[in-house]
Amino acid sequence: MRVARLRIDGFRGFDTFTVHPRAHAVVLGEPRAGRSDLIEALRRVLSPDPTAAPLADDLDFHGRDTTRRIEIEVVLGDLGPALEQELFNQLEVWDAEARDLVDELGAGGALEPSQE
Repeated sequence: MRVARLRIDGFRGFDTFTVHPRAHAVVLGEPRAGRSDLIEALRRVLSPDPTAAPLADDLDFHGRDTTRRIEIEVVLGDLGPALEQELFNQLEVWDAEARDLVDELGAGGALEPSQE
């Protein structure tokens, strides 16, 4: 399993942030660059125990703006045959060239990237 896209909006130090890792990734930077915030965002989404992440407090909101919604989206790829079979009805199609989710099949069955 690998992360194909990570999008963070309004979470901690991230106003808006998107990354498309191509393979293995190393997270590094100066103090207060957002390394821990990035890892915490991934942990909150991918944790198998939804109660492991405490409820958000005002420090979890970018600029402490609690009126703005926090959004963390992780697109996973290379799940492997067993996991793909188990999650078949919940999976969406990923266009590797466009690096985007496919909303629906277009004319003639062609895949069309989502319009965000």
